[in-house]
Amino acid sequence: APGAMASFSEDERATKRKPVIAVLHGTAANASIVKFQLGALVPRLASQFELVFVDGPLRVADTNRHAVMMRRVFGAHQDLREYGRAGLDDRGWRTYDAVDEALV
Repeated sequence: APGAMASFSEDERATKRKPVIAVLHGTAANASIVKFQLGALVPRLASQFELVFVDGPLRVADTNRHAVMMRRVFGAHQDLREYGRAGLDDRGWRTYDAVDEALV
């Protein structure tokens, strides 16, 4: 009937896949760093959702000011990534180039 909610048996609900959440890191970070930053939230969310930690496709330049700070905090060995090159608009707000292509 129109507007009726689907009904699932208990077996069907038990085998139903968890909703998926794509977890994206910030500029000059990676999946390991954002997982660490989220800390105790990860196991709590993972009980109800499938968490997929996605590394950005672009390597961050060593001279990037964010990379310098992140390596100071998380270690020089980190492979720091981003989804698009960061810039500033005329208001001074951060913008990113080609993010749509990075997330395909």
